[in-house]
Amino acid sequence: MRSPAAILVDSAGNIVGVLNDTGTFRLQTSAKLAAGTETVGKVIITDGTNDAAVSVDGRLQVINPPPEAPPGTTAVSDEEVGTISSANFQNYSIPVGETLVIQRFLAGCAGEGGKGALVELRYDQGGGEPIQDLEIARLYVQASSDFIDLNFTAPRPAQSGDRIRIRRFPLEGSTQEIYGRWEGYY
Repeated sequence: MRSPAAILVDSAGNIVGVLNDTGTFRLQTSAKLAAGTETVGKVIITDGTNDAAVSVDGRLQVINPPPEAPPGTTAVSDEEVGTISSANFQNYSIPVGETLVIQRFLAGCAGEGGKGALVELRYDQGGGEPIQDLEIARLYVQASSDFIDLNFTAPRPAQSGDRIRIRRFPLEGSTQEIYGRWEGYY
């Protein structure tokens, strides 16, 4: 029998659930919650060292650590920030022969006047005209920031002209400070 990946216990140390290494969760308790606002018992999710955080509205907070480049690879990132009033591209040329992997994409917008922005991450194969690009991810932001974890691998080792493009676009004809960043390795 395999060992569980995690065991959930209540505040008295009783096992209330088991998370096995396939990601399946099995509840192991007969504890009940009373109707209405009265709560019976408390469940703490822990890895043995750190307890899981819960927001003030009772939601479980999941925080993904920043991506790390695997051993033997080169970490790489690119970002662009500035105030713009129309679509703007930031181009990063992938070194010839390298296969780029993008792990995270981040975006933010000042959001003045209640206006938002669209920030896209694109892969341009060849860098020529017409542009042969592929959308990897997009984020809409308004007076906020957001990110998405990715596992995008370029479809081939880079050839001359291959690049990653961050496209920042203010919405509703506004002028906005807009931020875009990607992180990965090759």
